[in-house]
Amino acid sequence: MKSKDFGHSKVYLFLNFSILAGYVVLYPVITNYLNPTLYGEYIILHAILSIFVSILDLGCKIGYRRNFFESNDIKFRNNLLFSCQVLISIIFIIIFLFFLNSGDKILNYFDVSNELISISSLLLASLILDNFCKYFLINLENNKDSKKYSKIFLLKTYFFFFISISYLILGQG
Repeated sequence: MKSKDFGHSKVYLFLNFSILAGYVVLYPVITNYLNPTLYGEYIILHAILSIFVSILDLGCKIGYRRNFFESNDIKFRNNLLFSCQVLISIIFIIIFLFFLNSGDKILNYFDVSNELISISSLLLASLILDNFCKYFLINLENNKDSKKYSKIFLLKTYFFFFISISYLILGQG
């Protein structure tokens, strides 16, 4: 293993430990504000919507990661990123608008509580944005820019932690 690869490994190892530390702080806060039943429903809803968003991605992230190395031409790589994101954006916008219109009916069918139905659109939007952001992170990862990748990934993760905690605390008032 080259010393440069080892340096990238250290950065990714630090990234993983930092994110795990965030979860160690986040989960007690969440369980302090949500009862176990509501928290369990939230986790299930999060998992279902995550699977839904992954399916709607149509494997474009995998294709982008694989096709990135077909050419060293910057223009090719930028066009590949742009075309993947335009396609996924169109699909996600259509699905999100459909969910805004009919999501509560679908979730009522699955007996999801009203508290979660009220935040389901916000949750779906955050998962869609997270999916969209992953294309840029793949770009940084493929370009072996581990430090910039880690900084952006940590910023994104802790931003979501902050939003989650803020929503829980403000939602109690």
